[in-house]
Amino acid sequence: LPYSKGCGKYRLWRHTPLSFPPPLSAEEEALCFSALERGDEAARQKLISHNLRLVSHIVKKYYTQSKNQEDLTSVGSIGLIKAVNTFRLDKNIKLATYASRCIENEILMYFRADKKNSKNIKYYFKLFEEFTKLPSPSSQ
Repeated sequence: LPYSKGCGKYRLWRHTPLSFPPPLSAEEEALCFSALERGDEAARQKLISHNLRLVSHIVKKYYTQSKNQEDLTSVGSIGLIKAVNTFRLDKNIKLATYASRCIENEILMYFRADKKNSKNIKYYFKLFEEFTKLPSPSSQ
């Protein structure tokens, strides 16, 4: 059975994976990064929202009964945000390749911190929801 406990937005993603925007092509990525260098915040938002499916895919690998899936998703989203902020096009790799390493690194740091402190570290969903606002299909 699919995991249905928690935040309504996540439940929507979990049950309807087609609600994610499609991944960007290499050309679209390059255009977004060139706009991002000029300071366009909408391009940054587009890069983050179009790669949320990657976060969901990576979180499935690390999900256990002792870890809340929403927490792992928010931690992975923070890793995605860090990846978008530090990615450089001149390395000739795709954002998804670079972001997957950043997302996994962030999740592993979460596990290490949780083990070290022996308590759950909660990330605020406000930051997570701010970067995951997707346009409704009726507005397109």
